[in-house]
Amino acid sequence: MTTEAGNRFVLEVVDPATGCIVYDAEVHDLLKLCKVLDLDPAEMEPGADYEFDAAQMALIIGALGLEHAALGITGVLRPWGRLDQLPYKVHTNRELLMMLAGTKPLAVFHDCHPSRRPPFEVIPENFYAPYVESGRFIMREVIAPSTDPRTTLGVRTVLYALPTEQWRIDAYLLLRQTGFKYGWSETCERMEGSLLGYTDEQNDIFIERIYRTKV
Repeated sequence: MTTEAGNRFVLEVVDPATGCIVYDAEVHDLLKLCKVLDLDPAEMEPGADYEFDAAQMALIIGALGLEHAALGITGVLRPWGRLDQLPYKVHTNRELLMMLAGTKPLAVFHDCHPSRRPPFEVIPENFYAPYVESGRFIMREVIAPSTDPRTTLGVRTVLYALPTEQWRIDAYLLLRQTGFKYGWSETCERMEGSLLGYTDEQNDIFIERIYRTKV
């Protein structure tokens, strides 16, 4: 871990009831965190995520003086990434709480089909199920067969929308179908962001700082 990015980590505090991030902070003193948890920093693999249970998180919160002091909370230590440079929080791993607050109209999850990982690890259906059953969210599942002759794995997409925003499901699926057929573009990227609930200003920033730098 010799590069600047390789020495930067983000600690995410996760609500076990929703699987959502409720607080995050950049960790500037990795050695101190490792000492608290009795970990050898030399054995930490660059690019790996580390999950902490509630007891470990209580030690971390106290040692690092973090503002979030909730009990019974879990956490993840992950490498700093390009999206962390944005001046707003991306929706990833915050979708359910945002939808419950009415600030996110549509959430979309993808996994290979059949999945090669344990149930609900990629698509958090168990967290969303009660709200689908109560009618608070609308759910749609789409399974696309493999187009690669080298594999039989297809793609399973699960979409959740607020009842008044369910038109976004069809719009999103049409956008993805059109983009993959004729080529994904900056316009497609912007439309996808808008359908997922990002503001025009946030889309402008993402396009400028992330999308244009990787194409």
